[in-house]
Amino acid sequence: MKDKLVSRFKVDEMTMQEKFAFLGKVFILAGFLVALFLFSGLLGMRFAVRGHVIETPSVVGMSMEDAESLFSRSELELMVGGRRYDRDIPSGYIVSQVPAAGMGIKSNGQVMVIASLGRKTNPVPDLSGSSLRASRVLAEQSRYNLGRVSEISLGQLDNHVVSQFPVPESDESVSDTIDVLVTRMKPEEFIMPDLVGRDLNTTLRLLRQRGFEVDQIHYRKYSGVERGSILRQSPQPGYRLGPDMEIDLEVAR
Repeated sequence: MKDKLVSRFKVDEMTMQEKFAFLGKVFILAGFLVALFLFSGLLGMRFAVRGHVIETPSVVGMSMEDAESLFSRSELELMVGGRRYDRDIPSGYIVSQVPAAGMGIKSNGQVMVIASLGRKTNPVPDLSGSSLRASRVLAEQSRYNLGRVSEISLGQLDNHVVSQFPVPESDESVSDTIDVLVTRMKPEEFIMPDLVGRDLNTTLRLLRQRGFEVDQIHYRKYSGVERGSILRQSPQPGYRLGPDMEIDLEVAR
């Protein structure tokens, strides 16, 4: 009787172990299936967001009308980024594109193109030797605008054009702007002379000859000094004068 109970207990114990083992396998399998489901979902969302990659068509040299017709049947969008003159490509045709033909691009992406305005019919005017102000007028008369203005220090007339781009009479320009290089003379500096005791009118003529003007003149009575004589000055003698320096004088009345 005792042996039968022991044997039955062992059978029940083995049955419980088998049940726990089975349940463990079920949980592991369920966890694996859940993880696989989540991974598949995330992977699908990633591909859905990224979209599939397609090859960029070649539209350089194609008319805008044909390019628009081509893109209307594709999964890409055609965008006009600008227009410029071109001596070889007729007006209304495409000069360049980004991305380049054959490059991979995601579906629903944009292809940016530059359209041609054709050959420029108004030659570039010659601005050499003209003042900057006159150059603006000449450029506008030829349907151009001045672009970048650079400066160079030369011993020539101040603020005059010495070089330009595009060059004169060129029909290869791609825009309506002309960049110029103008002279900029280095301002001369003078040493402030001693003006005390000098006549005001004579001093004013001397300063004007050097390109300077007196900003303020203060008059006051001073006994024993001839009328119109300079009593004090600013800046003091020996000071370096620049073109924008203010000069003040005190004069006997």
